[in-house]
Amino acid sequence: MADTGLLESLLRLVEKVDGGIDSQDVAVDLGVDHQVIVGAVKSLQALGEVRRSRSRNTH
Repeated sequence: MADTGLLESLLRLVEKVDGGIDSQDVAVDLGVDHQVIVGAVKSLQALGEVRRSRSRNTH
């Protein structure tokens, strides 16, 4: 499971926005690897804290 502090930071960011967040931007803002954010989102989804996420191809 992702670090509790990271999960809390991610939840705070999600709560501030209505239209969603971009995981690439969050990774830069929090100074962590993008895959760490992806893992955190999946952890939150498993806990029922995040209902939906969309994958976006950036290439």
